[in-house]
Amino acid sequence: MTPPVTETTATANGVTSSPEASQVFHVEHRCGRTGHRIELARYTVDGGEERIVFGQRVDGVVRITDVPAHGHGRAYLVERGLEHDGYGALKALVADYVAQGELLAAVPMTVSPLESEASAEVAR
Repeated sequence: MTPPVTETTATANGVTSSPEASQVFHVEHRCGRTGHRIELARYTVDGGEERIVFGQRVDGVVRITDVPAHGHGRAYLVERGLEHDGYGALKALVADYVAQGELLAAVPMTVSPLESEASAEVAR
């Protein structure tokens, strides 16, 4: 199943801006309903693999996932339960996640905090 095609504009940090992006956060669904998966950002990891960060409301809970753009490979749950923190928190999380992915050239969910600190020390 492919996500719905939407009009998006990529910003400098890879986070997309679309009319639908805020709907992930603001549109409520009755219990038991799953909302549309909305593309929030794209980034590229080592080896040129493109990844997509999606937002989706499932049973009233906002979930952020990281999936391969071409459908092959592992998907990761990045965060859930952001509906209590506000739309600004969702945007900040996605922007930081994409920045980390580009800095590490890897899916941030696969890198341990210790590896991340070591990479930051080497870059300095």
